[in-house]
Amino acid sequence: MKELNKDRLCEALNRLPTYQPDQRVWPGIVRGLQAKKQSLDLPEYSPPTQVWNNINQQLDQTGGQQAKVRTLNTWLSRAAAVLLLFSVGYWTANYESGPTVAVQESVETATIRPNFVTYQEDEKSFAETLRELEELNEPTMNQLRYELQELTYAKQDVESMLVSYGQDAQVMRKLADIERQRSAVYRQILAGR
Repeated sequence: MKELNKDRLCEALNRLPTYQPDQRVWPGIVRGLQAKKQSLDLPEYSPPTQVWNNINQQLDQTGGQQAKVRTLNTWLSRAAAVLLLFSVGYWTANYESGPTVAVQESVETATIRPNFVTYQEDEKSFAETLRELEELNEPTMNQLRYELQELTYAKQDVESMLVSYGQDAQVMRKLADIERQRSAVYRQILAGR
């Protein structure tokens, strides 16, 4: 039992008066206890046989009841286990986790049709410019002429790759880069004339 007013109780116990007995009292108490101990020869009694018979009958009855209670507890625990297993099985069979969502990712490459149309007029213009630069024979223009020739050869190689190996996006990008570089060199040539 929990003491509700523990602090009040301790305070009240501390206020109680204390007494110290005289030292002569203790030896007398010890002698009195020893004398009582020696004189405490209690008589032994044996109960009548009817008392033992009643005790045995009550033990037999309670033993039977305890066996019945144990059997009942065993059956109840088995029934609870079966009920639990049935409940878990039923819940598992009827459990719906909801819709399943599957994410699928794929990468598709678009086929690029080679649209490398060579404009004959542009190519003629490039060829004329190259001839004029050869005749001019100026060091700065010679450098630009060599760059334009190299880019023209590279363009022809890339176009032949597209014809031979099919439509490839990287090759098409490379062809576009070469054309841009050729146009930049051509503009430099025109600006330097």
